[in-house]
Amino acid sequence: MTWNDLRELRRKGMRPSLPVVVSVDDFPPTGLFAEEGCMVIQHKPGEVLPVELLEGLMVWLFLRSCGRAQAVMRAMGNRGVKADCQAWCECMKRMDAMPVRCEVAQSWQ
Repeated sequence: MTWNDLRELRRKGMRPSLPVVVSVDDFPPTGLFAEEGCMVIQHKPGEVLPVELLEGLMVWLFLRSCGRAQAVMRAMGNRGVKADCQAWCECMKRMDAMPVRCEVAQSWQ
């Protein structure tokens, strides 16, 4: 799936009922999420992530970088986008609703 697929769903007034999984580099192997019915979007790092499309959705971010996830969540906050969003924290190996840079998370241990 692509951002354009999600954009088209939203334009029609529809929304996924299961989580939207945003991944880079097919990380983690996203086939399992797709098989379970999740909408999986392969995001290309460096391209704009259209956070407004995530409004009101359950979103799981797998961006390989807590800094990237933090930037996405900051952009959502700045634009008033409300979503049930969690990001995979690679350094702590857990889903996190408030990601911070790995250096910061590791300093808490």
